[in-house]
Parts: sequence; structure tokens; C-alpha cells
Amino acid sequence: MTYTYGIVKSPLPIDHYQASLTVKANTAGGSTVTWIGTFKRKNPRDNVPEAESDAGTMKLISGAYQAGLQTVKKMLEK
Repeated sequence: MTYTYGIVKSPLPIDHYQASLTVKANTAGGSTVTWIGTFKRKNPRDNVPEAESDAGTMKLISGAYQAGLQTVKKMLEK
């Protein structure tokens, strides 16, 4: 199963965000969830604050993915 979505407008320092969540059965009898996204940073300049840099936006999105996946895991383990 796959769910694909995009963010049209956001206060985050990113644009053109598209992502997919995929759930597949695994050999242990459970499921594996994969969350992949693409985006561009809003501020194209070279000299930007850390939070708006390539590394900063990757850290932001990676953190959101990790938090989201941990929440799903906790919900399903109840």
C-alpha cells in the first residue's frame, strides 16, 4: 500500500514537497513502513541561516519523519 501527498503551502522553509508512505509485509510477519520525500528549500541564496540551508531543511524533514514513524509504531503496538 502506498499513500502519496504534497504540501502546497507551508510556513516551513521548503517548497515543492512531495512524499510517499509505503507499507509492505516483511518476513518477520510484520510490516515495513518507508517514508520518502522530495523538496526544495525556499531560500535559494548561498548565505542563509542554518535552519534554511540544505542541511537545516534535511534535518527538519528527517526529524519529522522519525517522529511520525515513532508515533505510528507506538499506536500499533498498543
